[in-house]
Order: sequence, then structure tokens, then C-alpha cells
Amino acid sequence: MKPLKHLSTFIPLFAVILMTLQGCREQVKEFNAGMLQNIELREIGPGAMGGRISDIEVHLSDYSTFYISPSTGGIFKTTDGGKSWVPVFDDAGTTVSIGDMAISESDPEIIWAGTGEGSGEQSPSSVGDGIYKSVDGGQSWQNMGLAGSRHFSKVVIDPSNPDIVYAAATGARWGANEERGIFRTTDGGVTWEKVLYIDDNTGFGDLLLMPDGKTLFATSWFQRRSAWAHVQKGPTSGIYRSVDGGDNWEKIEEGLPGGNSGRIAIAYAPSLPERMYAVFENDTAGFFRSDDGGATWEPKNGRVRTSYWYGRIYVDPTDADRVWTMGVRVQETTDGGESFSMVRMEDVHVDHHVVWFNPENGNDILLGNDGGLYRTADRGDTWTFIANLPISQFYDISIDDSTTSISVLSLFTAAVTVVSHGA
Repeated sequence: MKPLKHLSTFIPLFAVILMTLQGCREQVKEFNAGMLQNIELREIGPGAMGGRISDIEVHLSDYSTFYISPSTGGIFKTTDGGKSWVPVFDDAGTTVSIGDMAISESDPEIIWAGTGEGSGEQSPSSVGDGIYKSVDGGQSWQNMGLAGSRHFSKVVIDPSNPDIVYAAATGARWGANEERGIFRTTDGGVTWEKVLYIDDNTGFGDLLLMPDGKTLFATSWFQRRSAWAHVQKGPTSGIYRSVDGGDNWEKIEEGLPGGNSGRIAIAYAPSLPERMYAVFENDTAGFFRSDDGGATWEPKNGRVRTSYWYGRIYVDPTDADRVWTMGVRVQETTDGGESFSMVRMEDVHVDHHVVWFNPENGNDILLGNDGGLYRTADRGDTWTFIANLPISQFYDISIDDSTTSISVLSLFTAAVTVVSHGA
């Protein structure tokens, strides 16, 4: 009976609130935009949410400086290891959707960003407006063209010449277009040439530039979306190699699956560049390994595969046998693909997209997934969620027209809750 006794004291309060709201409705006859002219928006939350991370790029000599790209949230930069962040892409162009970034090895102040999400999600995706370049560590950006490519999956920079850049474009998803393929600039983005093209329905999902600065690997990807279906695989998906900086290409087939494939991920081991790995989106094939620099391949595991939503694998720079494959869960091999296990991830969001291994310490790892940014210092046994990034992704917004009744109901419910808990 005690809660009801307390509740009775609030009845006059509710009456006053109802009369006040009724009076406001009578005074404000019509809403107009002028009422909001002097109101400034400020961030009040959510306080501990994340959003999908498309890429992580860390300064090559200063590991406390790195950039992360929420796939529809621009680019954030930290110079103190993630203690604080600054958005550096909000005013760069007409989009804040990022597919991939790259930092120049020879000049870390030079950064490239390909706009437009690279993953082929089924829902309407955020379209890019070209490829951007910064020469001052992200403080300012310049659009360098390729707007018609719409979505970029990978950007790589020549290790010795920052004017030579390659970009892999998946192209339009809802229709055929020819502005997809592998693009190259040799003059810092002033001009571009399409050095590898299959057809107007086949883009490229991954791109590697080997340490010699001349050998490239590119994975073609056939896909087509519509309102009722997503064709994820086709006969034109495969792995291509160039040994002359992109002038000429050959399709690699020995040891690799035929038929229809979807997205293909590819990587090499920094500590042993002849060792390469590839993961297919294919009905009969999965994880492959090469020990001769990508000339021939051997199947290792048929169950470990990628998909249109992930399409990335990462090799530990300190251990050529340790590979992480992205997916709903992260799968790890520590014996070069002979066996796999799930990486332990307690209280970590699913759907993983990007990883950075510390080149000097394989236990130190940054991980980006659909829930935001995480870090581990013990090889993945425990994880810390980076909760100070002001990012989230809202997929839908609903507006209630019955403002008065809902406001009173919400207030009444909150008041009852407070009174009941306080009794």
C-alpha cells in the first residue's frame, strides 16, 4: 500500500502537466522552421555504441598515431593511441562513406582515401564520390577524381614513390558500369588510367602490392544487386597478377577453383613474402596457400571461406604461419592453414572487417567490426572496447505524430517507476 500512498501525491502534478501541455498546444498553432534557427545540435549519446569500421591505418613509425574509418562516418585520427580523436574528413567532400585508406611509406603525411563502402551489403549502401588525397596528415583533402567508380575496396601506394597509387573499384552495385577495375596514377592523382578491366559487371574486391613495388595481385569480383536478389558469384571472379607495375596482367589458375566464385581475399606474409594466402567465396573451395609467390596454390581448408560482407585476411607480420580470416567470427590458423580455431572474443561484437597487427609485437592487435573498434594486448585473450569514438549507425528513424499523449504516457511511466523503486 505504501507505493500507492506515494503515487497519490503525484496526481495533482499530472493534472498540472496535462493542463500545461494543453495550453502549449493552444498557443502554438503551427510549427515552422524558424523556430529552430538558433538551436545548435550537440552530441548527447549514445555513450557506448560503435559502428562498422571499414579500415584501420597506423603510422609506420609512430604506432600511437592512426586513422580509423567508420564505413559511413568519415575518418577519425588519434595521435595518443586512442585516448582522444579528431574527425578529419567531415568537410572533405560530398560523402563521408569510406571504403579504404592508405598511408605512404615514404611520406606518412600523405594519405589516400577511396570513398564508398567496399563491402557488398544487401541493404542500400553509401555511395562515394571518388578518391581523395591529403598531404598534411589528414588536415585537408583534395578530390582526385574517379567519382563514377562509386565504391572502393582497396588503395595501395608505391613504397618508394608516393605519386604512384593503385585503386581497386568494385563499381556500381545496382547496375552495370564501366568505371570499375584497377586504376593507376603515376603523377599523384592528376591523371588516371584503368590498367585492369574485365567487364561492366565485374569489379575488384582486393589488391596487393608486393614489397618489390612492381608485383601486384588483384582479385576480380562479379556481383550484381537488385531489390529482390543479390547475385554474389560469377565466372569472371579470380586472381590476377602483374609483375611490371600494372602494365600487363595474367590470370592465376593453377591450384585454384574454377566455376563461379564471389569475393576473394588475398594476403602475403611480411616476414616471408613468398608465402601467400587466399580465401574464396565459393561453394566447393575455401582457404588456399602459395609458397612460391603466388604462381601456384594448394587448397588447405574447404570450410574456411569469405563472403561479400567481409573479404579480408591478415597475416601476423612476426609469424608467417599465423593468419586471421574475417567473418562473423574471426578464425585463426597458427600452422599455415593446416588447422583453424575461433579466436576467443568475450564481450566483443560480431561481424569482423579489419585487423592491424603490431609489426613488432603480434600480441598487440587492433580490430574493427560492425560494433566499433577493439584492442587486445594479449593475442586476443582479452579485449578492450574503444568507447570514446563518437560513432554509431542508425538504420532507421521513426517519428510519432501523437506528441501530447505519448509525452504524458512516458512521463507517467517514469514517475511510477521512480515511486515504486523508492518505496
